[in-house]
Amino acid sequence: MIHNPYGIWISGVGSAFERQNQNIPVGVNSQYGANVTIETLPLKIITFTPRIQVTGSFSNNETITVRIRLEFADNVVSSSVIKTFTNSTAVWLTNDDMMQLYPSQDVIWGVVADAQSSSSSTNAEVTISGYGTAG
Repeated sequence: MIHNPYGIWISGVGSAFERQNQNIPVGVNSQYGANVTIETLPLKIITFTPRIQVTGSFSNNETITVRIRLEFADNVVSSSVIKTFTNSTAVWLTNDDMMQLYPSQDVIWGVVADAQSSSSSTNAEVTISGYGTAG
């Protein structure tokens, strides 16, 4: 607790945040659906640990592919981490996955996710959740 008798705005360095079950539109015919971007405006993301969940029924031989990227403050987008699913499940991105996303040095503006189905239609639903820090 901080004693602030004068009611002056107190600034801090960083904060924790979480996002729960952000829907990711699933494109069909192996075309990615619309991007979903997780942001912490006006702050920038320092760390983020995402969990991807796929639910619903899959058609025979259907594969759901989810792509995660980082968007940086200078409008550069990182390389992708791609996860594939053939049934309903949830996975956390590993430390090795996250290392593919981070450059040597940059400011993270947002976490970008999109998904696609190998089928011409799908009943699968994809969400992204996670927690992190912002500053």
